[in-house]
Amino acid sequence: MAQVSDNGNVSSSTTNEIKGPTQTIVPQYLIDSFLSMANLSGRPHGNDMSVHCAYSMPAVTCRIGFGGQWPAVYVHLRPADVAKWLGCMYAPSLLCEKVAEVRLAAIVLVSEVLKRTNADLTLSAKLLTLLSKKYAHGTKWRMRQTFVLLCTEILKREALSPQDFASAETGMLSDLLELSWDPVVNIRLGVANCIVKHLITNDYFVSNHLDALSEVLRRYEADKERDVRMAVVDAV
Repeated sequence: MAQVSDNGNVSSSTTNEIKGPTQTIVPQYLIDSFLSMANLSGRPHGNDMSVHCAYSMPAVTCRIGFGGQWPAVYVHLRPADVAKWLGCMYAPSLLCEKVAEVRLAAIVLVSEVLKRTNADLTLSAKLLTLLSKKYAHGTKWRMRQTFVLLCTEILKREALSPQDFASAETGMLSDLLELSWDPVVNIRLGVANCIVKHLITNDYFVSNHLDALSEVLRRYEADKERDVRMAVVDAV
């Protein structure tokens, strides 16, 4: 029975008997930290912190925790771990989300993963091979468009060296050029913008792949869609 003193406090014996449910999925210190977010005292930006944690923590718990993959959220992961846990496991599914904003954020995530693991081309190539199979050669046009946007973001952020981007191991350049024939105008437009803004402005691609790039630009100069023609008008 619970023992209550005259001042209304529960006795220590009763307190010791009250235990929460036993679980091993989420580390207890993370739960304690999450619950402490309700205490705004001493926090200069308490409201913002609480909102972000309230929305983010359950998502992290559901998305990563239940697979026994908590090492993925540790800030001291090695680059290889980042590629293995975050890149290969979660990026492909995020890239095909129905919400456009989520897909765009996932493109940035993949680019950042590649940038942090570019010292190991084997890891990068493994992830890019997976993405190429699902997106560059996808049956849905939005998937192919996502691949073109990913190529653009990788080049923009210099997540891969020009040599690695063009290498047979990653296959990024060859897949991008293959998509220049895509029947969907938005994909051809994306390829045109990528070539004009990030490839023919780079000395390596001009020195080693100018013929292939010029062929696409000349073809786009006569494209049936005006937007595609206008995208390359100053580059031809």
